Parts: sequence; C-alpha cells; structure tokens
Amino acid sequence: MKVYEISYGQHKLRYAFHYEKTPLYMRPYIRLSENEEYDILSPIDYMEELRPYYTENQDDDYVEYKSLINLSSLALLRENGVFFHAVAIRYKQKAWLFIGRSGTGKTTQYKNWKKRYRDQIELICGDMPYLELNDGNIHVYPSPWNGKERFKGKADAPLGGIVFLEKGDHNEIREMSVKEALAPLFHQFAVEPQNEEDIRQLSNIADVLLKKYPVIKLINKADQEAVELCSKYLEKYL
Repeated sequence: MKVYEISYGQHKLRYAFHYEKTPLYMRPYIRLSENEEYDILSPIDYMEELRPYYTENQDDDYVEYKSLINLSSLALLRENGVFFHAVAIRYKQKAWLFIGRSGTGKTTQYKNWKKRYRDQIELICGDMPYLELNDGNIHVYPSPWNGKERFKGKADAPLGGIVFLEKGDHNEIREMSVKEALAPLFHQFAVEPQNEEDIRQLSNIADVLLKKYPVIKLINKADQEAVELCSKYLEKYL
C-alpha cells in the first residue's frame, strides 16, 4: 500500500488510501512518503456513514477524500491545529477568514476582493484552511479541501481577523462581541471532538481566536462597495 504525506504548517500527516484516485483530490499538496507507516486510513464503515451527506458526488474516492477532514483535524488537534470552514485570503501580510452560512457570499467576497485589489490579494484556501496555534498566535495555511470551486491557494500568513458575512440590502460593518461571536465561530471548526482532551484543545484554540483577534460582522450586498467598506475597516487592525 502506497503511503503519502501532506505538510500542515509545522506538522506532517501520512496517509494510506483505499482508492487509487483519492490522492488526486489532494493535489498539489500531497506527495509520496519515504516512510511506510501511516497516521490515517479512513475506516470503510466511517465512510459509509458519511456517504449520504455528499449528494454532489458519491464516488468512493470522493467520499474517502471528504472523510479525511475530520480524521486529519483530530490528529492535528494534538499539535494545536484544526481545519476551519472559511475562505481565507492574505491581504497586507495578514490572513483574513470569511465565514458565514452557505449562500452568504464567501466565494463572491474573494472574487470581488481579487477584482479590486488584484496582486495585493493572495488566496490561502477556498474552503477549509488549516489554523495552527503557536506561542499564543494563530497562523493560517492552505489545505487540500478547497470547496466546490476548487480554489487552491498556496499563501500562508499570521491571522489578522475573521469576517462574519450576512447578506443584506445595504452594507454595514461592526465588530462583534465575544458573546455574540462565540456560536458562529464554533460552528466553523471542521472537527468532531472524541474525548475530553480534544474538547480542551479545541477550546484553547477558540479562546485565542475570540480574545486575541477581531470578529467583524459584515452585512453586505456582495458588491464592490462592500469590499471598500470592509478593507477600510480592517485598516485599524493592520
């Protein structure tokens, strides 16, 4: 059985796969490992539990690929890392995470920012960036899980803040309180804690996110005016 590896921040995971085509979903981040031992092989029964949720594609290799998100997050929690549901960009040397319910325009925000700021914007990850806590700070890295648009980023950066998106008929922006931001933020962690230690590790990351970094609410019309409003507001955190 071939063993592959992917680097996430300062750490590395080795994978074995049931299906030959699964590694193709994880390009360009994956490479063959010289080590024959693996950290993760998704159980068949676990994949079958997840299969009904992937109505967009139920091919075996795709289901295996998607099943690895939670398994990888669980392994990386031991290293103070976790995958986080967001579109992540690098702007002025900081990472900004755009979060929100499905259909609130996370991808549209990236496209509009790229259209407005062009070379000043670099994509980190289109759907599930990897967040790593180190020395009290959070750094944001790419991952192989890039969403249906397959926006594959290669940039990384220290976290600047989080923008919680909400659709509206006007553009408005403000910072959220810790209490207000708690539930929306926790819903973005791509992991299902299995024990007390997992919960403790995840809570530690969440605590740093909430107390050290701004969570900003952007009600927006998904237009260029919203981009201008948001970018000017972020200047205070640069």
